[in-house]
Amino acid sequence: CIGKRSGNRGLCAQPCRLKYSFDGKNSKELLSLKDLCLASKIDFLCKSNVASLKIEGRMKSPEYVYGVTKIYRKLLDQKRNATKDELQFLYELFSRNGFTDAYFTKQYLSSNASMYGVRSDSQKAKTAVLEKKQVFEMPKIPVDMSCTIQKNKCIELSINNFKYISDIVPDLAQSRPIDNAFVSKCLDKTGSTSFQAKNIEILLDNNLFLTASQLNNIRRTAFEEYKQNITKNIEITKNTVDLPKPADNSVQKKPVNISESFLIGLSRIKDKDFNKTNFAVEMPRVIFDTEVPYAIELLKKAKQMGACFAIAHNISHLEMCKQAELPVFGGIGLNVFNSKTVEYFENKGVYALTLSPELNPAQSRDIVFKSAKKAVIKKARLPLMVLESCIYKAHCNKCQNKKGKVCSYITDRMGMTFPLLSQERLTPNPYPCRLIVQNSLISKLSDQKTDTINPDIVFTQD
Repeated sequence: CIGKRSGNRGLCAQPCRLKYSFDGKNSKELLSLKDLCLASKIDFLCKSNVASLKIEGRMKSPEYVYGVTKIYRKLLDQKRNATKDELQFLYELFSRNGFTDAYFTKQYLSSNASMYGVRSDSQKAKTAVLEKKQVFEMPKIPVDMSCTIQKNKCIELSINNFKYISDIVPDLAQSRPIDNAFVSKCLDKTGSTSFQAKNIEILLDNNLFLTASQLNNIRRTAFEEYKQNITKNIEITKNTVDLPKPADNSVQKKPVNISESFLIGLSRIKDKDFNKTNFAVEMPRVIFDTEVPYAIELLKKAKQMGACFAIAHNISHLEMCKQAELPVFGGIGLNVFNSKTVEYFENKGVYALTLSPELNPAQSRDIVFKSAKKAVIKKARLPLMVLESCIYKAHCNKCQNKKGKVCSYITDRMGMTFPLLSQERLTPNPYPCRLIVQNSLISKLSDQKTDTINPDIVFTQD
């Protein structure tokens, strides 16, 4: 959590757009990446059998969503790359001083300084002007209409199979009777409704009179009742979940304590001087496809050297551990928030699961464990985010190559300092490393809160 808002649960406070500094003085947007834009790579993506594209739209205006979707829809339909004018349109519609494709091209591994940017006032002004030009209408639902206007009878207006009978009776015309064209013109004014007249049939007796206001009122009331009628008949299926009863904590457990020194990062297994024989191996939160063969090889080597289990931080890790025949211990990266999550991973054969540190003690206490061991973090400096692109290299033009140690710190506008933990890649070329932004504060559970949770295992950072 940053700012008491959980990015794991859709409440990101966007800390990456704020200013930080390496020295506590010269603040800038160190974490602010430009948006990834592959509009100039559509031809390649189409030939690569990509099934779908995700267009960023969260927290964006309807005008932005309309404009950017229109461009990509055209490019996909025509299976071509964006023109210079189309790229300029996207740039002015919304960008942070341009776009980047460095993750796609892997350029960030050699040169990543150009990946970062912020929105200037002039760009915000251009966006405002361009958004006003985005004129779009929601598609309307076509309907068939029929209107019956007869002498001494209430006027009837049918919309599809729905019939509305008004309380208005037409008068006899004194001079100018209404005609079909007049009635049709009034009924066709569906305006701001979600509907559009497809066909209008009119049955009209001779020598009758109605005002346009009366016909408009009949049309508005009929559409309102039609809308209520069709929505009333929509069946909403509610999926019910049978939640398990809270866990039985009548027996107080004496938890096993696992210290930080017992956990070894997976990349450490590569070191020639590594000679531990009783340890647990912790997998990186992020492992790219190119790293998977190396990860499996290192896991197998760890098992041969005496590793007791592997701590997995995402679902893809389970299969790698299975191939290495190492028991799986679920880490905080699995985001275990409820009993259903525990049940899922227990069915996957996970030996133990660490509860999310975002849960309060009462919530943690009530989660049901059947076969897996319940683990909690009692004291640790928790990871906040993983940076695939090394910000130290981007802004200081070098990589510290600290091999699993803190390589630098960043300080926010409130004076809080966040350590940057170096994490080697698992490929033969481990640098530039990934960075783990760690919390500025150490999370602690008191003995009383730990007793409330009643875990089998507790983690303690030295």
